[in-house]
Amino acid sequence: MPVIGLFLVLLTNCRKIDSPVAGAEMKQQYNKDGIKNNNGRLVFENREAFDKYIQWIFENQDNSEMIESKNELLDFQSMLKIYEVGMAKDQTSPEFKSYIKLYPNVFEAVEFDNSTIYELQAPNVIAYIANKDGVYQIGNTIYRMSLNCSYEITDGDESKLAIVVSANGDVNLENVNVNMTNTSEKGEYGYRTEYFDSNHRIVARLREFQPSNLWYYEARTTAQKKSWGIWVQENIAWVRVQWDAGYFYEMYSQVKIDIDAYVSPNDLDDIKRTFAITNSSYKIDFSRSFCKITHKGCRHMGNNNYVTKEIITPDAI
Repeated sequence: MPVIGLFLVLLTNCRKIDSPVAGAEMKQQYNKDGIKNNNGRLVFENREAFDKYIQWIFENQDNSEMIESKNELLDFQSMLKIYEVGMAKDQTSPEFKSYIKLYPNVFEAVEFDNSTIYELQAPNVIAYIANKDGVYQIGNTIYRMSLNCSYEITDGDESKLAIVVSANGDVNLENVNVNMTNTSEKGEYGYRTEYFDSNHRIVARLREFQPSNLWYYEARTTAQKKSWGIWVQENIAWVRVQWDAGYFYEMYSQVKIDIDAYVSPNDLDDIKRTFAITNSSYKIDFSRSFCKITHKGCRHMGNNNYVTKEIITPDAI
């Protein structure tokens, strides 16, 4: 992976029954990772606890069950969990349409070139700790991540959350900062396609986000089929994303940060992995950085014939 900066139950003959008040007080305590659940929002005790936990998620992107098990201990449902449940449904079904309407801040339908891609509105590593509205908290600052913007309530005033959660751009509130992170039509800085035939293809995308003042760079491979003239996601034999060893420099920095070679496990329809996180609020300097990323997909074409396609982005960064 790239580099960046028991539960033990004691049964006794006499069992104490905790009162609801005691249970509520316990929920307000930070766990050993410095995290607590505050009304469905994860709160990190400080920046150090957040950075350490995100690094752990970053290094364990291939073990989603382990990451989500920690969320379950906190009685927390992540944005990523909601997204994956939805994307497992048939995108042409009424059930899928009804489901995504319940979570407008998780799914974003991006339409272009006769294609509809339902984007997750945060990089995958942040989506593990953001709630259904893309909200989480570090110390006294409340953050919200959306596809095109990141928001910061720097004074921790929860009364501003309703406005920030429903926002889609600038917010004119005191102690609320807004950062625009996407300006292109597709919302990516890299986009390519490769076709199995006229009705089936894979799509490679490269995206950058800026949650919590750092820049996150994500690669994604998606399989699509054409349904009634529109490209939608589909299951195939497998999709994968991988990259060779590389490196990057942040703007105005002379520190070289290595990226280790990586090959993702196979998925059926869509795979997304964060491959770089900056150590500061400055973006990656593409002119001094390099990483070659390969997106692959394999599809059964009938009669035991499997065809593999790949898209290489030699200048991913």
